[in-house]
Amino acid sequence: MTTQVKSKIKIKFNHWLPKLLLKILFKDSTYCAVTLGYTIYYSGIQMYQSLLVHELTHIRQIRKYGILGFYLTYFLCYILNFFQYWNWEKSYYWIPFEQEAYTEQALVFSDYLLNEEYANKLANVEGR
Repeated sequence: MTTQVKSKIKIKFNHWLPKLLLKILFKDSTYCAVTLGYTIYYSGIQMYQSLLVHELTHIRQIRKYGILGFYLTYFLCYILNFFQYWNWEKSYYWIPFEQEAYTEQALVFSDYLLNEEYANKLANVEGR
């Protein structure tokens, strides 16, 4: 017998949490949402569809690996990447969960500009 856990996804707009993380980690306004559990915290008042797809990919990953499994793996990869690259932004982009989320984002919205933007982000942080 399989038990299915139903969870409600919440989106909180104009929230302080992503704004704080922007200032601390990236100093870049393109990072404007954070997913914690089944809640997406967004720094603005209107979310772009491509960003929503990205964050919903994280929720799917959380459902697959569990909250604890997802975040332990996420932060472990982040730290290990940092010791490899000595760059927080590059470390972020090479987290496997982020690569999957950006790929989903690009596949769903595969117009030229989005693919070019994603390719440029990867090119700027690549250097393996």
